[in-house]
Amino acid sequence: MQVRNRQRLTLPGCSSSGGSSGGSSGGSSSSDNTLAAVGMTKNQFRCVFNPSTNRDVLGRANTAAMIDKHWTQFTSAASQLNFRFGNLDEAAVFFGMVRHEYGGYLDDMRENCARQGVACRQYDTCRQGGNNYYGRGPLQISHCYNYEAMSQYVGVNLRSNPNALLDANNNLGWRASIAFWTRPEFNCQGTWEAVRAFPTCPAAARAGNIAAVSQRINGKVECNQNPRPANQDNRVSWIQNVRTSCFGLPRLTSNLYC
Repeated sequence: MQVRNRQRLTLPGCSSSGGSSGGSSGGSSSSDNTLAAVGMTKNQFRCVFNPSTNRDVLGRANTAAMIDKHWTQFTSAASQLNFRFGNLDEAAVFFGMVRHEYGGYLDDMRENCARQGVACRQYDTCRQGGNNYYGRGPLQISHCYNYEAMSQYVGVNLRSNPNALLDANNNLGWRASIAFWTRPEFNCQGTWEAVRAFPTCPAAARAGNIAAVSQRINGKVECNQNPRPANQDNRVSWIQNVRTSCFGLPRLTSNLYC
């Protein structure tokens, strides 16, 4: 993961107790407040991606139908990977990270440079030229080595077809983001020297340790710097707002910044 050209931070206006209303403009039923197998409710998901507070650099906003479609994709991806959040703290950190990363429009989760039709920085090319492995999907997966390792979890050769993560009509982007969060090939669970000193992303998130999750996801770029990068401030702000507005959790007061 790397820092990308983000939209300006605009904190969500949806307010709910435990995400019960979710701030969604779409139709809602009592079942939308029921805890799903993944460990959160549909209305909590709706709140995170509320159309009134999600907009990308091109001015496009999510729609209620789009949010419901992506909820189905997210829950099916979680089922395929046998994933469930350990508690609401983990769900809030995960979706706060997604809210910070994904760019504001669910049906086009590309790095902003690609949305705007300008050249993205060349992350790497698997030593053979060709594809640019810039950020794609809810957690903006980047770099060829991540795309190669991710292929086994999505059933597509992402080295040759990285844009498969952008197909808005299937759940590959969500599967990739859950795999990044849970599988040992990636920073969130990895044991190599750069990250092994920190709790895994799920363990840190369950304990409300935003700093450790940031270290694993983007530590090389935005951690241990003075002055603190704006990107780190924005990341923490999104997580805090998602916690309070969508999951009904209190603001965190420690282990915030890396």
